[in-house]
Amino acid sequence: MKYLLLPVFLLICITACKKKDDNTITDGVSLPKQLNYLTGRWKSYASYYSFGGEPVWKPAENIAYLTFNADGGYTNTGSSTYDHFELRATDVDTTLRIYKKGQQSDTAVFFISINENTLVLANRMCIEGCGEKYVREH
Repeated sequence: MKYLLLPVFLLICITACKKKDDNTITDGVSLPKQLNYLTGRWKSYASYYSFGGEPVWKPAENIAYLTFNADGGYTNTGSSTYDHFELRATDVDTTLRIYKKGQQSDTAVFFISINENTLVLANRMCIEGCGEKYVREH
C-alpha cells in the first residue's frame, strides 16, 4: 500500500513546487485601475535618499512634471530621453518601466505606489533606497 501512495505523494510535491512565471499578471483587476490612475500629468513635490538609515522625505529641489498618456506615451520635463511606459504586475509588486520606443534594453524601472492623487516612484537601482513623490496636476 505504501508503494502505491508514494507516486501520488511525489506528484503532489512536484506540482506544488512549480515556479510561477515572474511576468504573470496575477491581479488583472488592479492593473487597469492603476493605469487609469497613472494617466495624466504629475508634479514632483518630495524626494528621499537613504545612506543606510531611515529614509527621510524632503521637499523636491527641482520641480519636474511627468505625463503619462493612455496610449503608453511618456514625457518628463526633467532630463529624460524616454518616451514610453508600461506597468507590470506580479504577485509581489507592480513596476513602472520607462523606455525609448524601439530601445527597450535601455529601460528605467521603478517600484510604483499609486492612488488617485499621489504617485510614489522608488528606483530599483538604489541599494539603500531612493524615491520621489508626485501629486496629480488638475
